Amino acid sequence: MRTSLLILVILATASFAQGQTEKPVDEAFMVPQDETLPLDELSLLLTPLTRDGLAQEVLLWQDLLQKKLRIISEVQISMKYLNRDIQVFENVKNSLDDFLSSSENLNQARTTAQEDTTQATADNLRNLEQTLIEKRFDLATTSDLAIQSEAKAIQTHNLRYILKAAKTSLDESDENTELGEFAHVKFELAHMKAELTAVETGFDPNNAELMTKVTIQVEEILRKKTGIRDLVMEYLSYLLDNREELVKRIRVVISEWEKKGATPEEIDPIQTFIDDVTAFHVDVTDTANRWSMVQLWLKSDAGGIRVAMNIGKFLGMMLFFSFLAFIIGSITQKALHRTRNISVLMRDFIIRSTRRVIFLVGFMMSLSFLGVNIGPVLGVIGAAGFVLAFALQSTLGNFASGIMIMIYKPFDVGDAIDAAGVMGSVKTMNLTSTIINTFDNKLVIVPNNNIWGGVITNITGSQTRRVDLVFRIAYGDDTELAEKIIHEVLSEQEMILTEPEPNVQMHELSDFTVNFICRPWVRTTDYWDVRWELTKKIRARFEEAGFRAPVDPGAYIKRMGGSSAK
Repeated sequence: MRTSLLILVILATASFAQGQTEKPVDEAFMVPQDETLPLDELSLLLTPLTRDGLAQEVLLWQDLLQKKLRIISEVQISMKYLNRDIQVFENVKNSLDDFLSSSENLNQARTTAQEDTTQATADNLRNLEQTLIEKRFDLATTSDLAIQSEAKAIQTHNLRYILKAAKTSLDESDENTELGEFAHVKFELAHMKAELTAVETGFDPNNAELMTKVTIQVEEILRKKTGIRDLVMEYLSYLLDNREELVKRIRVVISEWEKKGATPEEIDPIQTFIDDVTAFHVDVTDTANRWSMVQLWLKSDAGGIRVAMNIGKFLGMMLFFSFLAFIIGSITQKALHRTRNISVLMRDFIIRSTRRVIFLVGFMMSLSFLGVNIGPVLGVIGAAGFVLAFALQSTLGNFASGIMIMIYKPFDVGDAIDAAGVMGSVKTMNLTSTIINTFDNKLVIVPNNNIWGGVITNITGSQTRRVDLVFRIAYGDDTELAEKIIHEVLSEQEMILTEPEPNVQMHELSDFTVNFICRPWVRTTDYWDVRWELTKKIRARFEEAGFRAPVDPGAYIKRMGGSSAK
C-alpha cells in the first residue's frame, strides 16, 4: 500500500515539473485578426482568454485598425488631388467653350461688317476681337495650370499603387481597360499642350479640325480623370465598410475584456480613439472634396445607408408601438366599459395611462436604433425625477389627491358637486386638477389637493333626491284645506316618485305664519323641474282658495319708514 502511494506521489511530482517546464501558450494569438470573422465565432474564441490575454488582443486589433486607417488616409489624399485635378480640367473645358463661342461670334460679326459699314458695327467688331484675345489668354492660363496640377499630383501621391489595390480589392475584371491608361494622362497632356501652344501664338480659330482635336483631347482627359476618381471613391467606400466591420469586432473584444475585469481607465482611451476615427469629418474649405465625401458617406453601408436604415427602423418601431398602444387601449376601454364598479375618471385615466406607457416603452426601445444608449438616458431621467420631486412637491400632492379621488370615487364626470368653494358640474379631471363647469357656465380649474383636503358635496351622486319646500299661510286661513291643496298638486305631478311617499306636514307655528313642509322624492335629473313646478302651482292654488299672503308687521312698519318699537 505504501509502495503504491509512493509511486503515485512520484508520478504527480514528475507531471507537475513537466508542466512547469512547458512554454506557456500566448493567448493573444488564439484569435485571428480578421474583419470578416463572424461576431458569434469571435465571441466564442474570446471566451477562454484571461483579462491579460484580452488586453493583448485589444492592442492587436487596435494595431490592425491603425493600419487600415493609414490606407484610408492615403486614399483620401488621392481623392483630394483628383477632385482638384478634375476641377482644373473642367476650367480648361469651360475656357475652351468660351473661346470657341467668341470665335463664332467674331466670324458672324465679320460677315455682317462686309454688308454693314456703320460705326456701330465696326465698334462691335473691335469689341469681339478684344474678347477673343481675352478668352484665348484665359484658355492658355487654365491649360498651364492644368499641366502644372497634373505634374504635382503625380509627384505627391502614389495613385498607381492605389488603383492596383482598388482593382484587386474590388475584383475588377475589365480586360479592355489598361490600368496604365487610367493611371496617368501624360500622352494626352503632351498633345494638348502642343495644340494649345499654337492657340497662344494666334492660330486661326476657324481651323475646325484643330479645334475638334483639342476639344476631344480635353474631354478625354476629363473622362479618364472622372473614371479614376470613381474607382478610387468605390475603393474608399470599400475600405470604410471594412473599417466599420473591424470596429464592430474591436467593440466585441472590449466588451469581453470589460467583463473580465478591465477598468474604465484602461478602456476609455481605446474607446475614445475608436469614436474619434469613426466620426464623420469633412473639410468645409474644400468644396469638391467635401461633396465627394458626402456622396461617399451617403452611399456607404456604414454611413448614410445605415443612418437611413436606422431611421427607418426607428419610425417603423414607433409606428408599430403607436398601433399597439391604440389596439391595447381599445381592448382596455371595452373591458372597463363592462365593469360597473369603476368611475369614468378612473376608466379614462387607465386607458390614457395604458396607451402612454406602451408608447413610452416603444420610444425608449426605438432609441436604440438611432445609436442612443438607453442606460444613461434612464439614469438621467431618474436623477431629473429625484430633483423634480423636491421642486414640485405641491404638484405631487395634487397628483396623489387625484389618485385618491379616482380610487374612492367621491364624484364622476358629469356630477354636480360643491367642493373647494366651487359649485358646478365636473367636466373633466386629470392627475393634478379638476375642471368644474359652474351653473353660470364658467370653467373653474381647481387643484385636486384642495378638493380632496376639504368637504366634497356630490349633489347628483344619488339617483333620487328629496325636494324640500316650505309653504306659509296666515293664522286665519284653513289649515286642512291648505294641506289638501298641497296633496292634490303633488298627485298631479308624474315626475314625483311614489316610493318613498311624499311627506306633507304642518311643521311650525311661527309668530305670524303657519308653516307646512312639502318633501316629495324625485329622480335627481328632475329635481329642479319639480321644485319650480310645485312652487308655482301651489302658490297659484293658495291664491284661488283665498289664502291671504302672511305679513310680518315688523317688516311692514320698516318698509313704511317707522320702527317696530313704536
